[in-house]
Amino acid sequence: MINEGVPVYQAGVTQSFSKAEIERSFTLKEKLGTVLPEALSLNKPVGHKCWDEFHRLEAMRDRLIHMKSADQNVMGDGKGTVWEDLFSFPEPVKLALPILTFLASQMVVQRRWLTHRPF
Repeated sequence: MINEGVPVYQAGVTQSFSKAEIERSFTLKEKLGTVLPEALSLNKPVGHKCWDEFHRLEAMRDRLIHMKSADQNVMGDGKGTVWEDLFSFPEPVKLALPILTFLASQMVVQRRWLTHRPF
């Protein structure tokens, strides 16, 4: 959805990026917070509760991908580690769905991936 060759506005200049360029050049945070809203004239999710939930999901992802040595070599009960946090973490879809709903609710065409999701 986000990587579909949408125009990106920077410093008052419109630039077009291909799908591959968008995938390589922008983080997911930039795509959801700036690229998609500006390209499709949507309200930005920044400052809304859905943005905070997305950040929580992103932070857990970053902790798993960029794991610290204290989380890799757990001895004992694992208190305060990523593993303890992971087992008490909400279902990821519950954190991801609000930002997708926020953006999709502003689109004229309702996206099938949101309206007919299996969860």
